[in-house]
Formats: sequence, C-alpha cells, structure tokens
Amino acid sequence: MNHSTSSTEQVQQTNVRHSLMTKRTAALVAMAILCTTSWAQTPVERAETKQQLVAITFDDGPHIVNTPKLLELFKKNDVKATFFVVGRNVRKHPELAKRMLAEGHELGNHTLTHADLAKLGDLEKVRKEIEDTQRILKETIGKPAVLFRAPFLSHDNNVWTVLKDMPSINASRLTTDWSGDSTSQSIFDQATKDTKAGDIVLMHSWQNKTIEAMPRIIRALQAKGLKLVTVSELLAAAKEKAGKKSVEGPMDAFLGKPRMEVQPLFKVIRHPNIVVTLKGTVLATLGDKKLLARRSEDGGKTWGKEIIIADPGFQGGGLTVDETTGDILAFAEDRHPPAPLSVYRSQDDGKTWGKIEVTIRPDTRGNVPSMHMNEHGITLRHGKHAGRLIRAARHYGEANYPKKHWPTHYTTAIYSDDHGRTWKTSKPFAEMGTGEAGIAELSDGTLYYNSRSHWNAKKPPLRRRCARSDDGGATWTGWRIVDILPDGPQDTNYGCFAGLVRLPIAGKDILLYSNCDSPAGRKRGTVWVSFDGGKTWPLKRLVWKDTFEYSSLTAGRPGTASEGWIYMHFEGRLPQAHVARFNLSWLMAGEPTGDGTLPKIGRGGKKNDGE
Repeated sequence: MNHSTSSTEQVQQTNVRHSLMTKRTAALVAMAILCTTSWAQTPVERAETKQQLVAITFDDGPHIVNTPKLLELFKKNDVKATFFVVGRNVRKHPELAKRMLAEGHELGNHTLTHADLAKLGDLEKVRKEIEDTQRILKETIGKPAVLFRAPFLSHDNNVWTVLKDMPSINASRLTTDWSGDSTSQSIFDQATKDTKAGDIVLMHSWQNKTIEAMPRIIRALQAKGLKLVTVSELLAAAKEKAGKKSVEGPMDAFLGKPRMEVQPLFKVIRHPNIVVTLKGTVLATLGDKKLLARRSEDGGKTWGKEIIIADPGFQGGGLTVDETTGDILAFAEDRHPPAPLSVYRSQDDGKTWGKIEVTIRPDTRGNVPSMHMNEHGITLRHGKHAGRLIRAARHYGEANYPKKHWPTHYTTAIYSDDHGRTWKTSKPFAEMGTGEAGIAELSDGTLYYNSRSHWNAKKPPLRRRCARSDDGGATWTGWRIVDILPDGPQDTNYGCFAGLVRLPIAGKDILLYSNCDSPAGRKRGTVWVSFDGGKTWPLKRLVWKDTFEYSSLTAGRPGTASEGWIYMHFEGRLPQAHVARFNLSWLMAGEPTGDGTLPKIGRGGKKNDGE
C-alpha cells in the first residue's frame, strides 16, 4: 500500500463551491488556508500555523478490532483524530462510525472500495467510489464527509472533476505502517521525528503495530507541546496565520471555568435580539416604537449608550451580520406588521446607520413576507452557498388579529447573494399557523429551521416545529414537531418567540435553544443544548427563574473579546430587558432531559437556579 505523491509545501485557500457536497463544512476548511493557487489538482499536505497543533489521521477503517482501541486511547489522552473511512467498511460497522463522530472525531471520505482511482480510467467509476461513500456516510452518521483522501494518494483529472473544490488531504508525515517491514519503532520514528506544528500524520487503523506504537506517539507529540486535533481544526487555525480571523474555532474557548452573569440592559420597550459583529462587538437591539441598539466592545462587561437605528421602528427580527463585508443589516417596520418595511445598514460596527433600498421578491404563493419577530440572520459559511445571507421571515395571512386569522399565517425565509441588495423568499414552511423562527447552519451546510406556532389545533402541551434545507434555504423539508422543546408556557396555544444559535466550533454542531420552561405563565427562562445538530436535545439549564418572555441567542467570535461567551438577550418583567452571558461549561452542569446521549465534553459548575 505504497503512498507516492508529488508534494507541495504550500496549503491553498479557496472559496469552496462543491456541488457534490451541499452539506459540509469545507467552506471553513478551504478558506482557512494560505493561498497561492486553487485547490484543484493540489492535495493539501500541511497547514501553516503558529498554533501548536498537529493532525493525526488514519486510513481504511472502521476496523472492528483496532478502531475501538484507538477511540479508548484518544478519550484517555484528550486526542482528536481524522479517520478517512472506506464506504464498505462503514456499511459493515455503522456503530463504530457513529461512535467516532459522537466522541468528537472527524470522518473523511476514502472511497467506497479503496480503489486506485487514477488506474480506473473512467469518470463514472471514480464518481461512484466517491459519491457512494458520501451517501453511506450521510445515511450512517447524518452527514457526508467534508474532506477526501485518495487511496494510494493517487489522483488524476477524473478525481479532480468529481471533487471539484472539495479538499483532498495528503500528509506531510508519511509513515510506512502499510509495509510488511514496518515495526512499532519505525512507525513511532516516522510519526514523531521532526514533526512540528501544522503537520498532518498519515497512519492506518488496521495495522496492529500502529496501535502498539500509538501511546508512545501521543506522549512524544504532547511532550513537544503539540495538541492533536482533527484536520478541519488544523486548517481552521491556519486561516489566522493568513491574516484573517476565523469565524469558527476550537471548542476549548467555550469550556474552562464555568461562567455565568446577568445584567439589566434596556428598560423601555419590547422585542429583544442580539448578535456579535465581525470585530467581536456585542450588539443588542429591541424595539416596538423605536428600533434601539446598545454596543459592548469588551465582550459584554459594559455597554454603551442607546443608539437609535429607526424612528419609528418596530423590531424586524434582529440584525444580520454580513461575514464577507462586515456590514450589519437591520430590518424595521413602521408599526406592528403587516406594515411598511425599511432596511438600514451600518458599515462602522454598529455605531451609525443609514437607510438603504432593497428588493424582496415574493414567495411561490405570491406573498412578500414580513420580518417581525424572528431570530437574527446569519451568513452561510459552508458549501456552494457560502457567503449567502439568510434570515427567517413570515407571512401574516389575512391579518394579525383577530386570532381567527392565525391559521392563515406561515413562516418562511429570505436570502440574498448580493450582500442584501436583493432578496429571494423561500418556499413556505410546511405547516400553516407558524411564525417567529430561527435558522442555524450546521457544519455540513445543512440549514436547521426552528419555528414558533401561533395556532395549534392540538391543545397543549405545545412543542416547537422544525425543518431542514439542503439547498441554502430555498426549500424546507423533513417537517416535524420537536417533542422535547416547549413552545412557551404549556397553558396557551400560541407559543413564544425563542432564541436559536449554533456555537461557532469547527466541525461541531452544538445548537442552543432558549424559551420559558413553565407549565403556566411566561417564566423560568431555560437554555436547551443539542450536540447533534438538533436531532436530540439531551441537556437544559435554567438561566432565569422569574418572568421570562421573548429571548434571543448569539455566540462570541474567535480572537475577539467575545470569544467563548454565549449571550442571551431576554425580556424579564416588562419593560425590563436583560442580557445574560455564560459559557458551555456552565451549561454542562444542567439537568439531562432524557432526549439523547449527553457527551462528557467539559466540567460544569454548581447548579444555578437563576437570578
């Protein structure tokens, strides 16, 4: 199994646009690297980074005997690895693949049968090897791979045609553990001698001598001060060396000592929302008469004076930070909608605002949506729609009141590919009577949509609605009721606006959801945590035990004063609004919900019953 390659010491950067994988995190990976040319026909061998990180990788698994041994070893030594798996082996051992992902490791595509793709000489055969593996991974672990490694590190034009801009990962430290002449000592030497920050080490999970050498390899690399991470984490770190702050980073920033604090913010009007700008400024808004904002440049410790964005101005569903330009967009309606809509833009980190002209196109039913009252918008980071702005929207049907019109309402989304000048409206959400929603992008490019229901023919208990999109928010599929998540207090049938955010952790899909957790009355503000992109919600923690109405969630940005913090802007006893900030370690001390498995990823603090 000799690995030959034409090597390059440079790692390239690209905006990833990959039709093969509409659900992946390769935009983050591809944008994380230094660049001189495109990815095409250039495998990645190492990453240039000042951080003391190295990626260890294993080919050909899952292996029924050796993979569990590696996973146990990695768990004991705080190691994360990338496994380039063979599709037919994943099909044989699906539980091992699921375990790899659940324990924080990364699964890459190593073809269906371990064929030498350059020798196949047929485009469709190459396509089958790669795309069938993507399908198997999606069916098994819920998402396709974001990285590829060619068997024998062998590429030709057919391989690059299928991959398009999907990164192909070679290695800078090639062990010969595939050879019959290899020994535990030779594998150790090849994996550790001269290995330095940014290196990618290639090994094989079927080789018993590699398993024998691994404890020594881990100790030797860690003794050099190197942290063993996934390839995606390594490449994300390289973006910072390239002079650009990464929009996603390691989980460590959200862990450490449990932290939580709450302070009052506004004492005027309703409808809170909160975002973090590219510079790390925390920007909180609210408004049902004027649209107001307050800024914090120190991570939420202190806050500046109120800024008027629009007067009159009714909160149009929070702000949208354009992660390409740094601009911030605000939507404001003249009064409670349906009402005339205005859009404002800030190009100075939220200090000043100016009205801009935009075009919003109608949905497939011919309706131009309203913006109130939805969670903040996001910039897509992964897949072929990377750079797209998207935010939830809604249609008020025949009217907002009386309540008999609520069954004519429905929720939707608007998205823009020209930085907010023109917006298309998605196909409507599957259920009528919905409105007030949030959108989160998962690490594979899938969009997760979570909506309030204003009208529910089935009486309480009320639960949230969700759906997903594989096409950048144009359509929504897989509608279901999320049985574990309450839609406001359980003594009404019209729900409550809730917060939703994905933590910006490379390769992870940790979602947070906030709402009241009460059998009666809007109170007991609680945050729920999902570790698998919204499939299960195994953890919750009470943040505020008193009156708790609308809430919004956001997370801090790597390399800024906001890094590692989670922010919740919420209504307490009206008209008082508060902002809470806490970290994931604090949340981990919450209570299990019984919905799914709770991973052990951090050390929680003492239980807090709220302020």
